[in-house]
Amino acid sequence: MKAQKEKGVGMSGGSYRPIEDYAIIGDCHSAALIGTNGSIDWTCFPRFDSHSVFARILDFKNGGFFQVGPAYSTNVSRSYLPKTNILLTRFKTSQGEALLTDFMPLFEEEEEEEEEGKGGFSRIVRVVEGVSGEVDFKLTLAPKFLYGKQGVSPQLLSGGYQVLFQHEKQGLRLLSDAAIKTKGIEAECFFTIKKNEKQTFLLEYFQEKSSIDNLETTDCDHMLEKTQTYFEQWSKKCPQQGKYRPHIIRSSLALKLLTYRPSGAFVAAPTTSLPEKIGGSRNWDYRYTWLRDASLTMEALFRSGHDKEAKEFLEWVCEKAKVGHQDLRIVYGLNGERDLKEKTLTHLEGYEKSAPVRIGNGAYLQKQLDTYGEILDSVDIARKMGIDKESHLWRDFHALVDWVCDNWTLPDKGIWEVRGEPRQFVHSKVMAWVALDRGICAVEELDLPAANLEKWKEERDKIYQEVNEKGWNEEVGAFTQSYGSSNLDAAALRMALVRFMPPTHPRIVSTVERITEELCQDGLVYRYKPEETDDGFKEPEAAFAICSFWLIENLALQGRQEEAQQLMDKNLNFLNDVGLLSEEIEVGTGKMLGNFPQAFSHIGVIRAAIALVNASMKGSRNPFNNSDFIT
Repeated sequence: MKAQKEKGVGMSGGSYRPIEDYAIIGDCHSAALIGTNGSIDWTCFPRFDSHSVFARILDFKNGGFFQVGPAYSTNVSRSYLPKTNILLTRFKTSQGEALLTDFMPLFEEEEEEEEEGKGGFSRIVRVVEGVSGEVDFKLTLAPKFLYGKQGVSPQLLSGGYQVLFQHEKQGLRLLSDAAIKTKGIEAECFFTIKKNEKQTFLLEYFQEKSSIDNLETTDCDHMLEKTQTYFEQWSKKCPQQGKYRPHIIRSSLALKLLTYRPSGAFVAAPTTSLPEKIGGSRNWDYRYTWLRDASLTMEALFRSGHDKEAKEFLEWVCEKAKVGHQDLRIVYGLNGERDLKEKTLTHLEGYEKSAPVRIGNGAYLQKQLDTYGEILDSVDIARKMGIDKESHLWRDFHALVDWVCDNWTLPDKGIWEVRGEPRQFVHSKVMAWVALDRGICAVEELDLPAANLEKWKEERDKIYQEVNEKGWNEEVGAFTQSYGSSNLDAAALRMALVRFMPPTHPRIVSTVERITEELCQDGLVYRYKPEETDDGFKEPEAAFAICSFWLIENLALQGRQEEAQQLMDKNLNFLNDVGLLSEEIEVGTGKMLGNFPQAFSHIGVIRAAIALVNASMKGSRNPFNNSDFIT
């Protein structure tokens, strides 16, 4: 990374940081966002969807933060320790250079169970090491519980080398190698780090004071070693080679941090209410498990060599989401919670004053037909690639196929969760076709019982015919957003990717061309034109990152490899310095918008990279993009 200038921690002033200035660390229970200035500005404990303890990213003055950084102006560069989620931030001042290492301890599951018995999890380790000369540092710990509502007075312990912040039964404890002082509702310490010296800080969250473990900062060396080994061994599973291997590994590592290990669920993002437009109101809570996003996450992790996470998610779907019932939610809590009532936090001003700040998500009440197709496509991939060798999952999903067969004609809210009226979205119909098609394939290939098989086939063929009759607009020369509409929608780029039609079918080629002409600008693809779509807002928005990668996949599948390669390289330039992406990218500035880091976006990176690798392998067969299309 090119070094950037940062004000010192001790200097006055401050404001919201660009979203791309953040990096993530995590332990597959929760996560923390850390700015280039060494400030942790977002963390929820003990789960992704718990109340925040640091929320400065949503309210700079009142949200709470935990900063470790030089006291004076410095040049900053950073990276992850290769093939890990351990963050390294290098500070260089006129007097010297120092390295800040940040991580949340993550071990193998059997070791984690031991830690849980000791009251473990929810720890952040921060280590400052001197590289050359000497650097003056300041640490400020200023938590605010309950999404910034509650500050508490700290209590010094152990002669000033521990500090406790407690709100009711829960709280935070900081263990420090340097002496700590209190100042109002904050704790701080000043120290000078010289070459080969080290200062370690261990922050622990507790739900009961009695559960605090008897740890010392010296235990952090062991935690670092174990965490590094865990991530390095995990990253080795990636089978892809070549130019894009580092991007596949980094995006896979980002997805790994969005895994909730206790249940196997995936969150769409670890944040809430980072706006899709500065000053706009498209601000949503993404700290939940969308079946669509999670199914695609499962597929992306499987493609990058991580079948364990894929299997755990499939088990979560069966056991927690009750997908065998027709009352399928599109989004669940991390343990399968069904009630995600949406609320507004009026006491937080929002990122760059982009209100409202929301928790919960009202989309849990929506019906979205495409979700059924995403789930069944994922189970189909799992079956074909050996995860579900005994095919018990397909027996569990049988009722789901029946439901789609009987209800695919219903209007819905679509993949983009519009807050306007339900419509006959083309993408939703295509994914209903996918649900039936994958069910039919499973029954026929595995010789499973299916009383309604012939009806499944009949309805699948009806969907195919209807989409071609009502979803295709001859005047526009493309499959459009909904029946009878002339509006383009980037979701149509998925039609070839889910094998509804071959990628070289004239209608697919024409649709790709029209989307490129109308929705693509500077290599970035918009979802649709908000001014033409009743999505309930009529606000402009930035380009949607995953849509650009869908376009790249289509070009690769059409044999337009040079175009796909150029577009891929251009989009990879929008990743931040540590390889992360938000939900949206502002055209013209490259500024990141929306929740961060976003699973959807990193799914796009992995899929597009693999599509390009497959396209370059002459005569190779991609098991995820076979040529057995309906014609």
